[in-house]
Amino acid sequence: MHKKAYMPVRDAEFYAWALRIYKDCTANKDLWELNVEQLAQFTLSLDKAEKSYRANSDPELKNRYTSTHKQQDFAELKRFLSLFTNTLEGNTKIPDANIESMGLRPREHHAHHPRPVPEEAPSISVVNGQHREMSVYVGIPLHGHPAEYLRNKDYYGFLLKYRLEGETEWQYVQSTRLHLTLHFNDGDEGKIATIACAWFNSRLQHGPWSGELTERIN
Repeated sequence: MHKKAYMPVRDAEFYAWALRIYKDCTANKDLWELNVEQLAQFTLSLDKAEKSYRANSDPELKNRYTSTHKQQDFAELKRFLSLFTNTLEGNTKIPDANIESMGLRPREHHAHHPRPVPEEAPSISVVNGQHREMSVYVGIPLHGHPAEYLRNKDYYGFLLKYRLEGETEWQYVQSTRLHLTLHFNDGDEGKIATIACAWFNSRLQHGPWSGELTERIN
């Protein structure tokens, strides 16, 4: 079954469905094993959709601009949920009953459709900021639209690993966007950070790692 066909169609029903998923995820984030980046993006998309929906429902505020904003914000939330719900359904530690109680598809509808594991490594670049911040960007082809490119490839986001000089263990961070910012501690200033990235799919299976970059923390 196609995900878009599974989502409620009417705006009020869709928003209530999305809000139910959000409340369960925030109340049980350890159970669902969700990271901060995923929940932050969910919060932002849901908040924008709610505000534009309310504005467009108010006779004193409604106009062609509020209608356009509502359509854009709801489309953004639907794009996010079309990938995010795959992650929830793919968490094998969660019983089927929990999945269906949130209004998601029963697993048997899509269990026979494996997700392709990314086969290519991303290109990466680093912008070294002040105050021990380092922004990491992953690249896509110049002619591609980011959202379309990720969706067509079934890339949910990228996994970043980094290690500071003198350390032997890698630290891992996920992002569902095309960039993220690392924040280091006071004592890390002047150290060399080694960074690499890999695409991951909606089942959180990652592909090959990029080449490693090294940067000194400012």
